[in-house]
Amino acid sequence: MNRFSLILSLFLALCCIKAKAVNATTDVSPSGNTLVWEGYFISKPIIPGEESVSENSIDDFFKGKKIVIDDKKVTIGNTCIYEYSKETMTPLEYWHSKKTVNFYKKFLSFYKVKLGGKLNLITPTIPPVECGYPFTYFIELDGSLLFIFNNRAVIYDNNNNNNNRNNFDASGVICLHKGQSAEQIFENGDIEECFYKGENIFDSYQKYRGVLTDDGKKYLQESIVLNKDSSMKCYDGCIAVIYKWDGPDRLTITQQFEGGETEISFTKENQGCRVVTKSFPD
Repeated sequence: MNRFSLILSLFLALCCIKAKAVNATTDVSPSGNTLVWEGYFISKPIIPGEESVSENSIDDFFKGKKIVIDDKKVTIGNTCIYEYSKETMTPLEYWHSKKTVNFYKKFLSFYKVKLGGKLNLITPTIPPVECGYPFTYFIELDGSLLFIFNNRAVIYDNNNNNNNRNNFDASGVICLHKGQSAEQIFENGDIEECFYKGENIFDSYQKYRGVLTDDGKKYLQESIVLNKDSSMKCYDGCIAVIYKWDGPDRLTITQQFEGGETEISFTKENQGCRVVTKSFPD
């Protein structure tokens, strides 16, 4: 994917002065019960190599911002309250680019958020003085609220939603995102490393794939055969997925996309299995 096109699409989608999407529907007083959104998860940088602030800085910004949405009003912690409108639209109507939609489908699938047929854009009917972006321009989808802020996604879960977005640590799995300079990312890829204690490659693969949404799972085979190379065709912006074994203790999966390439390596160690995901943008 052309990086300039992706950045431009992102900017156009997130700009507060935004033309209404074609065929989008607006509802000033949506029906439904009061929902509370309190727990949130901060993603890795959306576009590797682009400027972004640290997770700690974003956490400080969002900390204590419990979000309450009823039929007419949005309440952002103790910061502000405003009446809102809700526009329902397709992801393509929101991002205006099929490549960008496919990019976000894959990106959000790692946080167990499914980008489906419709999403809701929530904005104030009258902009409040007390608070501004990103709390006055965000998306509701798949039981979550999605904020895009400083090249990261902040994902709020509804308090009644039992789906754990902190994706790989539910079974004691430890994951770390490697901090790098922009030059290092373009040379080495954006890197996330997870360790599955006491697991072999087969079981680690099943757990890795199991936490993905349907959009993420379709880029990986349901199962693997030990020490047997294979490949699979894929669609929606995906070119091919290649499985390459280097002996029985190491598997490398290469996912080739129109917008770049992702390499996932599984390495068996004495105490478990190490999984390293490297994302290379165009």
